[in-house]
Amino acid sequence: MKRWNVPLLCVLGWLCVVPPMTRAQDFSHDNPLRDIPFSAENYKRLNPFQRSSYDKAIRLAAEKQYKAASMELEKIRLEFETELDADLLAYVYYAQARCLHADKDRNQAIRVYTEVLDYFKDESWVAVQALYYRGIAHFDNGDQRQGLKDMKALVEDPAYQTEAVAAGALRRLADNHFKNTEVPQAVKYWKQVWRDFEKSNPTEAAAARNNVLGVYIGALEFGEIQNWLLPADKSNDPAARMGLANTVHEVTRQNQFGSRGPANEPQRIKDMAAYFGWWKAQRPFYEQGQLLWDWYYRALEFIHHKRYVDPKERNALIDEMVAFIKSPAVAENQRNDRFIFVIDQTADHTKALVVADMMPDRLSGLWKKSEITGHRQGKWQESVVFLDQLIESKNDSWAKRAKWDKAEIYRDRLGKHAEAIKLYEELNEPPRTLWEIQRAQRASGKISEAYATLTTLGAMFPDEKPAAMFQMAEYHHEDGQREEAVGLYRQILKAFPKSSQSSQAHQRLEEFGIATGGGVIDEN
Repeated sequence: MKRWNVPLLCVLGWLCVVPPMTRAQDFSHDNPLRDIPFSAENYKRLNPFQRSSYDKAIRLAAEKQYKAASMELEKIRLEFETELDADLLAYVYYAQARCLHADKDRNQAIRVYTEVLDYFKDESWVAVQALYYRGIAHFDNGDQRQGLKDMKALVEDPAYQTEAVAAGALRRLADNHFKNTEVPQAVKYWKQVWRDFEKSNPTEAAAARNNVLGVYIGALEFGEIQNWLLPADKSNDPAARMGLANTVHEVTRQNQFGSRGPANEPQRIKDMAAYFGWWKAQRPFYEQGQLLWDWYYRALEFIHHKRYVDPKERNALIDEMVAFIKSPAVAENQRNDRFIFVIDQTADHTKALVVADMMPDRLSGLWKKSEITGHRQGKWQESVVFLDQLIESKNDSWAKRAKWDKAEIYRDRLGKHAEAIKLYEELNEPPRTLWEIQRAQRASGKISEAYATLTTLGAMFPDEKPAAMFQMAEYHHEDGQREEAVGLYRQILKAFPKSSQSSQAHQRLEEFGIATGGGVIDEN
């Protein structure tokens, strides 16, 4: 393998991206007992009292009451220490450490992890987990040296190095090598994770593989990728080549080929061109596998998301894609969605409008043209023209959708509040339309009408009343009418104490310096 130019990789945007990939074995703060390997057979070995305490600990951990869960596990340990077999007792120690860790009592967790390693080293199924998570706790404490020491001890111990959790330890050691610009060593460890743990720890293995791919892509070493991941007898196999190409494409989606800016742009364009040249060389395999659309899809996605702008090449690709969509290779019921994809991935608005005109479903084409002219170009009046055609189409579904969009444009973009209100009244879908109407009234300066609409909304739809009252309070607050706002906030606390608006009202009153003591305020 070549000597990697680490400063170059940094410029290419890979150095800061590769290490923080998916980390299957990192500490779970959701439920630290969920993934502990405690089998049903082991559970049956507990007596009813032990099971009761264990079940309670599991429930508390699931409810994120980690301290209480750790105390429940400690109770099992203290009360039944002489009764439990060594492997079950080791598990109880370890489970307690995990709960302490989740409770961010990391120093205490490290102490209990260490007790597992000191007293139960022969129970390797638990000890290996304790060693790994002790390392994680050190990392969480900011102690990189001790964390790496634990990871190194794990991967060097013959009793542990084949356990699935060793994949995470190896990956962290590799990350550290990469951080220290020791790229060959990092790549060596990452490759080992992929080789040894693809089946037993597929998430860590995939993350390690992607890290290596990041290095190779950053150095434009596409031949190394194929030499590493593609068996010799699969070099011309369409399925194998497509699988590899798809994986490489997914990795490129997470990276930018260097930071953007005038100084870096020429090199960035050059590097992206090198990658895209490799991608074009993969096309025959997609053709042989009769999955050419998949190649087109990823090609245009790359051009759009990476801002790889070669207008001539981009437009030629789009023309090819349009011709392919219109061909017998694509079923009629798929064509519309594929046209939409091409439009959404086309940054050239003029070209996007041309493609929209070709859509087999005329109404879908009008909708896309309204999106392009309005939401992408800011030409709101032109957008309304296309929406009007949809409204006049006599297609109820499209007409309704177009009215909603037109009303929003009138209210929020063109300042035509009366016209917006009229459209909302025609739509007549309360409570949503009442919410939109009061916004238009407020925006047009019709303050009293907005309050009246909110009052009606609360009266017609009781479930909406707390939100309507809070909105009125907010308007009073915005207008400097403190007394009226405070009165409404207090009413919400009293009438709707369990609503989300009650919490918001409580916060507002505290901002005003009005102590609520966490309870209901009664003006009387």
